[in-house]
Amino acid sequence: MNNKGASFMAYLLLVCVLTAGLFILFPDKAPLAIPTDLGKGGLPLTKGMLPPEAQNAMVSKFQQEMLGADMADSALFREVQVKEIPQSVYDSMALNSDYSQYLRGSQKRVFAVLPSGCPYARAFIKALNSAFSDPEIASVYHKDIIRVGHSEMIWCKGGAECPKSYLLETCGEGICIINPAQRQIVVDNSQRSSGIIPLLKHYKNW
Repeated sequence: MNNKGASFMAYLLLVCVLTAGLFILFPDKAPLAIPTDLGKGGLPLTKGMLPPEAQNAMVSKFQQEMLGADMADSALFREVQVKEIPQSVYDSMALNSDYSQYLRGSQKRVFAVLPSGCPYARAFIKALNSAFSDPEIASVYHKDIIRVGHSEMIWCKGGAECPKSYLLETCGEGICIINPAQRQIVVDNSQRSSGIIPLLKHYKNW
């Protein structure tokens, strides 16, 4: 494994360890699914009845429904970026077929790189699988969850960048949505499992 691959895997391991430590110290901050039930009349329930995370999620939902999606989206998607996939990545496919399948086809792909054995990864996978139980999401996207260990070979033939190196480095801090037809990628590094469903619904017609 080259230095690039070693640095990437060391970073993933550090993220996992730090996240696990935060779960232990602050269990109330663990990823939480967005609640779907509102109070009578569609208004958020009275403060004090739910943890702050659930209250905030309900307020966000209320903002989307009553105040317009633009106000809520500006906060929810502030860490989301839409990027062009470099042409050099496609040019390298002739010599580097590994991971090239994720950049081809007509269906959008949800691509997540998660370290094995990490508490954050388990919570994120659970939230992602739950999101795909919604037919509105499952009919639009193909789900790709890549589990990596403490060492992962990243080596590109004929150049410094190829599909595998690009996807592991681009999506290694969160979740990506790949649009092969547009040759674009949505990158969300927020690591909020509660934001998966809103994110996928927001970009389903992109």
